[in-house]
Order: sequence, then C-alpha cells, then structure tokens
Amino acid sequence: MRVFTYLIFALCMGIGWSMSEEEYLVLRRQYLANEDELRLGGDLVFGNLETRVNEILMDFKAKEYREGLESNGDLFPAAQHFFHAKEAIAASNIFQIISILPKGGALHMHEFTAGPSEYVALELTKWEYLYYCIGSDDHLLFHFYLMQPTEPCNKATGKKWTLVQELRDNASSRGFVDNWFSRSMSMVTSTPDDIYEDADMAWYFFEKKITTISGIVNYEKAFRAFYLKTLEHFYVDNVMYIEMRGLFNEVYRLDGTILTPLEVVQLYKEVTESFMESNPGFIGVKIIYAPHRFHTAEEVGMKLNEALDMKEKFPDFFAGFDLVGQEDKGTPLVKFLPQLLDASSKGLEFFFHAGETSWSGTSIDENLVDAVLLNSSRIGHGHALMNFPYLLEMINQRGIAVEVCPISNQVLKLVKDVRNHPGKALMRKDFPVVISSDGAGIWGSKGLSHDIYYAFMAMGGAKADLKFIKQLAINSIMFSSMNASEKALSLNRFEESWSEAIDYILQIYDSKSS
Repeated sequence: MRVFTYLIFALCMGIGWSMSEEEYLVLRRQYLANEDELRLGGDLVFGNLETRVNEILMDFKAKEYREGLESNGDLFPAAQHFFHAKEAIAASNIFQIISILPKGGALHMHEFTAGPSEYVALELTKWEYLYYCIGSDDHLLFHFYLMQPTEPCNKATGKKWTLVQELRDNASSRGFVDNWFSRSMSMVTSTPDDIYEDADMAWYFFEKKITTISGIVNYEKAFRAFYLKTLEHFYVDNVMYIEMRGLFNEVYRLDGTILTPLEVVQLYKEVTESFMESNPGFIGVKIIYAPHRFHTAEEVGMKLNEALDMKEKFPDFFAGFDLVGQEDKGTPLVKFLPQLLDASSKGLEFFFHAGETSWSGTSIDENLVDAVLLNSSRIGHGHALMNFPYLLEMINQRGIAVEVCPISNQVLKLVKDVRNHPGKALMRKDFPVVISSDGAGIWGSKGLSHDIYYAFMAMGGAKADLKFIKQLAINSIMFSSMNASEKALSLNRFEESWSEAIDYILQIYDSKSS
C-alpha cells in the first residue's frame, strides 16, 4: 500500500501538483494510515475483547490529550516532571489500566535503587546492630556492626558511628528520624529543578543516596530482605521477569566477612528460587555483573574474569557484563578494548550502558559505537543514538534492543519534558526497543507502570494505542537474555495473563460487557 501511495505522489509531482482537494485528502489519509501501520505494535491483530478495551483506553487518552491541549500542557501529567505529576498520574484511568496489564520483563534495573527506598528507611533501619554516621557534605552513612567502631567514619570531621536505636530513643519524635532517613535515601523533592540544577548535580545526589542505602543493604541479611522486597514490588505491578544489574561487592556479614562476587550471585539465586516457589506466575531472574566504569583497565580485566567465573558456575542464571556510573565522567569503553575483546572471545555477553549523555561528537557518545562493535546484546539508555544515523540502522538490523528509561532520564537531567525524549523516534514497528525503570525505588515510581505511562502518553503520541503497550511487553520478553524455550514459556504465560487482564478491565470499565 505504501508503494501505491508513493506512485500517486510521484505522478502528482510529475504534473506540477495538479490534484483536486478530494485527491489530496485521499493521499493525506493514506499517509496517516501508513504512519499508523509503522507505529510500534502496528501489525498486532486484536480480537473483539482487546478491541473493546482499546476503545475504552483511547477514549480516556483522548480526554487527557484534550485537557492537556486546552491547558497548554498544565493539565497533562506526561508533560510534567514525575515528582510533580505522580499524584495526577495515580488518578488517571490510563495509569490504572496500565497497572492492571501484564508488563513482561523489567530489563534495566539496579540492585540498590530498584526496590522501594522507603522500605530501607522505615523498616531496615529498625534492625539491631545498625549504626549511623554523618559523612561528607552531611550525607548519612550506615553500617551494621557487632560492636561500636572506635574509628570515626569521617576523619576530616571526626564524626563517630552511633547506634541508630539510641538516636530513635532520644529523638524528639519518631517521625523526625523516619523523615530524615527517608529524605537521605530518596531523590524525591518538590523543587527538582532547583536542587538538581544540572546533570552533574543530579548524579552527585543520586550517588550519595546510593551510598546511604548500600551501607544497610550490603549487610547479608538485609540484602536478602531488600532483594525479596524488590521482587515483590515488581511482581505486584504485574512484572513477570527481571534482569538485575549489580556491583556484587562489599556484601558483608556481621562478623566483618566480605562475600565474594560468586557468593553474592548465589544469594540472588537462593532468594529468587524461594520467591518463584511462592509465586508460580513469576518466570524468573537473570543477573548482569555491572561494576563501575571508573576502574582502571587492569581492574576491569579482573572484573571480566570474575564475570567469566559467574558464567561458568551459573550458566542459566548469569546473563552478562556491563559498566555503570555517570557516563559523562567515566572512562570510555574503547579504553578497555583489549580486556573487552578478550572476554568477548571467551563467550561473555555484554549489556552496555551507552549514550546516556547530552553530548555529541565526543568520546562519551561514541561509547555507542563501541557497544555495537563489541556486539552488546542490548544498550542501556541510548539517549544519544540520534547522533549516529548509520549506527541506528545497524542496531535495527542486528536486533540490539535499546533500554529506554523515561523517568530516569528526566530525574537525571537528560530531558526536561518527556514529550521531547529522543527515544520517540525508536517507537516504531520492528525496532528493538524496551521500556524499563532503572532506579524506580529511589524516585518512587511503581515497578514499570509509571515509565510505561510516560512512554504511552508522552513518547507514543496521541495515536499510540493498546497495541503499543502490548508490543512493549512482548519486546521485553523477546529481547531478554532468556533462551528460546524460556521465551516461549514466557510468551505463553504472558498471553494467558494478558487475556485475564483484558477480562478484568472490561468488568471494571465496560458496563456493556456484563
């Protein structure tokens, strides 16, 4: 049909644009129909029930768009910062429908930031043997100790470790301590543009809060509890599969023993298997070893060897390797080329963060080139992909999925209004793209639902419909690191869950279905 449309256009061009208004409108409708066909999910075929849910969903969407247009975006939550829009999003019928729908998998998340930080602040800080200290720039530090350390946590200030229970016992109110701890572990604020004035400042606070959380969660028992809470948090949001990136270092026991990276992977495996036994609808987890990109080449070589050991010992649980941290400040991938090529030759898969930057034509965004040349199975963020038209086509041809994380990109100052997110250009038929939530717990988003809401409302445009949402979920399975049989099982379970969700949505929203 698109070829036919082009021929009509070419003929019109050949005769000096001589066409009637009716002929013009026919051609215009065909252009728009072609765009609909090329939209993400455009080739999915719906049955009667899905079609009815789609009609309901699109009626709600038309209303939100109408209110947004009439208010110049003021009443359009997807045009606002997530911290300001969260309450309005919660009241949205669209968000409520998205929450009900199965999501497939969450493929881009991190060990300390995926789960709810409130659980750490309000529950894990009540455990015995927990000490706190005020570190540099007044950031809180935590650690579990059998005995109070004699050395200060900050030699410059002389601040000492104090038992958290003593703080609670002597505080003017319980709420004061809870609020202090909660603020120290969350990025949420009513004035994000003032506090996080640029990407460097946002990353500064982000990493400080991760440090605050990690002192608690790196304690082995707390590690188990927090990871279990993370699984619950995503499963309640109808996420059936997870791929978790982790540092896998400094997990400790109360006696001071530090677990090896292999022992940390074993922890993940034990908790995952226990969770799957209690929740048979959950497909599983795979782990990605993701140390910092600030290491030396020699240190990265050692980390890669550890990853190869993980691959050998946990062949069905371990997925691959990544390097994380603020890309603008980190070492470019090409500086680790000998080590990465060697590991790749030994069968190690990569899942690189790349292009998480606003810069163009630098060694930073050129990480995307190296990610593709190193055959990265997926690319984390890929925000700068529009800088590389040729690379974009290569990614499409080779099926290297891009993990787009809308709220993360907004909070960490890559994009102010998600309607302007460059990832919009990837939301088209047959392009390998998935939506994920990155650090959902540290900015208070719900599993995948909030990010899918932004993708659907801000990035997909007014005409993206239920097929768009379903295709994103299917993509999250197809571009996961599961093997072929695991993907087949996951797709079957997803379709069963999808049908159940469609029936449930009709019970709630469609009086005609009764």
